Amino acid sequence: MSPRSLALASVSVLAVLAISGLTLSKVISDEAWKSLLEMSSLLLSIVNGLILLWMFARDRPRLVVNPVHEDSYNFLRLSASVVEGEQTRRYGFLVYLGVANRGLRDVQLSYWHLHVKNRAGQWIELKPLTIPPPEIPIGETGGRKIFPVLGGRTDVFSGETMIASGGSIAGYAYYELEVWGGENHDPHIVDGRVPCRLAIGSVFGDKVELQLDFPQIPLTKAKELIADVDKIGLVEGRRLQQ
Repeated sequence: MSPRSLALASVSVLAVLAISGLTLSKVISDEAWKSLLEMSSLLLSIVNGLILLWMFARDRPRLVVNPVHEDSYNFLRLSASVVEGEQTRRYGFLVYLGVANRGLRDVQLSYWHLHVKNRAGQWIELKPLTIPPPEIPIGETGGRKIFPVLGGRTDVFSGETMIASGGSIAGYAYYELEVWGGENHDPHIVDGRVPCRLAIGSVFGDKVELQLDFPQIPLTKAKELIADVDKIGLVEGRRLQQ
């Protein structure tokens, strides 16, 4: 029986009890009649609570996240930086992802983080960095196609992360991991791929995760999309290894 049917049944019970109150009061005692009304009221309250929970579960956002293309997520080895004479190891993670809302309520994204597995078996959480819109040349016309950045506002793209019911958004996200010291801090690379988890969350507390193994691409290919990709996450005061 659905919550709506339960509610109607409870209301019907109360109505019948109210209408036949005078007749029933002659058959049962006042104390028993009072207890019966209290139980009916309690039943109606429980049913109303179930209806609210059912409506919340029915209307809540249902996020679905996927890469836009099969080859639209990659990792790359960046140029090393130097800190106080010590060389660091830097890795970039670039993904073009789409997020859809299959629920009945509009939803605002609150974060889109990447978790990278290192050689020690730990998952390192990375937050997206601000990047310029990636671009690629279009044929021999000299024109260029510009892609949106998730949450990035430009003259071309609004950067809106509000997703209407039944709607979707798409954009690039870029993350960087910089390590030094022991090699256990490096990403766990197996057959040229790094195990990663994308975690997308909304302002309502909803969360969805997607497991992806990021394949490696050369730095030169990443620079075709973002010319200064190896300088984006460079901490102020540091320099690239020549």
